[in-house]
Amino acid sequence: MTSHPDAQSTTDEDVQRLRRIADSLPSFVGYYDPQQRLLFGNAAFRRHYGIGDAPLDGLTLREVLGDERHAASSARIARALAGECQRYQLHTRNNAGEPADLIIEDVPDIQDGRVVGVMVLITDITELRQAEAEREASDKRLRTIADNLPVLIGYVDRALKLGFCNATFHDWLGQAPQALVGRRIDDPALRPLFRDGGPARRALDGERVSYEDELPGESPRWHRTTLVPDRHGDDEVVGFFLLSTDETTQRIAQQQLAALASFDHLTGLPNRMRFEERLAEAMERTRRSGRPMALVFLDLDRFKQVNDTFGHAAGDELLRQLAQRLQAGVRQVDTVARLAGDEFVVILEGLHSAQEAGVVAGQLVGSMRVPFELDGVGALRATVSAGVSVYARGPMTAAQLLAQADRALYAVKADGRDGVRSAA
Repeated sequence: MTSHPDAQSTTDEDVQRLRRIADSLPSFVGYYDPQQRLLFGNAAFRRHYGIGDAPLDGLTLREVLGDERHAASSARIARALAGECQRYQLHTRNNAGEPADLIIEDVPDIQDGRVVGVMVLITDITELRQAEAEREASDKRLRTIADNLPVLIGYVDRALKLGFCNATFHDWLGQAPQALVGRRIDDPALRPLFRDGGPARRALDGERVSYEDELPGESPRWHRTTLVPDRHGDDEVVGFFLLSTDETTQRIAQQQLAALASFDHLTGLPNRMRFEERLAEAMERTRRSGRPMALVFLDLDRFKQVNDTFGHAAGDELLRQLAQRLQAGVRQVDTVARLAGDEFVVILEGLHSAQEAGVVAGQLVGSMRVPFELDGVGALRATVSAGVSVYARGPMTAAQLLAQADRALYAVKADGRDGVRSAA
């Protein structure tokens, strides 16, 4: 009987096809016989164990694994050769000495009731383990951050049960987070956060809800709470996130910031921003009443020499005393403000005449000629220069009025300081 001429070549093609399939697998595939001779290893297997592409020629598992790893695997190899299927995880090192996490499956090849070899399937899960470790580390970092924020962070499911809460719940509600998880929001310990449950129901309907309320206790705390719907898949709301901030601290901070934004920290006088507001208001009142007002722009003469000679502490004390003298020299309806550095302004309202502004400015300049008593320095003579601009009615702006007074001030400086000049 004559065989088909293509029978052998077809068999070779099938073998090559199967090898290409095996080589394309990401898993390591190997096969060894009862004498532990390696008969097959796909490309991934060969790369992992550093075998290369040369024929195996009876290479043994001991030679592939090395004495130490082979000895550690001997019991498993024996069980596989005895016909036992095995699946286990192994933390080891590859041939490059790098850590590796593997899932290994030993599948005995049983023919006619006896084991003729063992197929080894190895899946490298090193990257998966690293990703899991990174995720766990990330979760731990996020939990640490959440637990140390001065904000309540929680999660409520559709059953209205608290599924997560950070450590701040203990600070606010006096109970450990683990004791609160699993409770419904109508629990007495949680009810103050959620009012009557109305905002929670709106959040489960898909609405982002924000509200302010007060937590009862020895020290009542105002808080602002935001409920954010948790949407999954086809936009189904499966719960909501809770974020609650302590508004008590924030309100105090806002009040302090408002004061800092309006007043000079050194002298306690209104600062430039507050001065500009008051100047605009004063000009509007003047336009309505028709009674003139004036702006006096004052500058401390040779202030830099005071700082250079006696130090900034003495300079600051001089500015404080100068501010006090300015306030003492005007009416309560007038405004004294510090613009910056050693520059001060006075708004004089409801004057009887334009000349009255020059008289008041002269009195202010004269009051500064009395020596100042400074700690550590003693009596210090200091003078100021002043420029005056007057406004009654008309299209003049606040900036123009200030610019007029500034020009008059520098005219005094040019004439030798310690005097008053009114804008033309």
